[in-house]
Amino acid sequence: MHRLLCGDSLLKIIVPDDAPPAVAAPGGIQGASGYRYWTLHVSNVGEIMQACREGGYAIAIEEVELCPGIRIGMVEDPDGNWVEFVSSKPP
Repeated sequence: MHRLLCGDSLLKIIVPDDAPPAVAAPGGIQGASGYRYWTLHVSNVGEIMQACREGGYAIAIEEVELCPGIRIGMVEDPDGNWVEFVSSKPP
C-alpha cells in the first residue's frame, strides 16, 4: 500500500502482489466508465507538473491558466486515468 498525504486527505493506493488479468482501457476520461479522473488542489502546479514530466509520466494537459489565479495541469497515471492538479490564489 502506498499512502499519499495531500493536505488533510490521505489517499491509499493498493498494489496487489499478483497483477489482475484485466487491462485498463486507454483513452483518459472518454476511454471507459468507472474511475477515470480525479482532482487534487495543490499550491505548486508547476513544480508537480515538472516532477511528473521528469518521472516520465504522460502529460494529458500542460499547465495552463484557466482564468486569473487558477492554474491546472493534468497527467496520466500508468492505467491511463487522468489526474488533475489545480491551484488557485485567493482573490
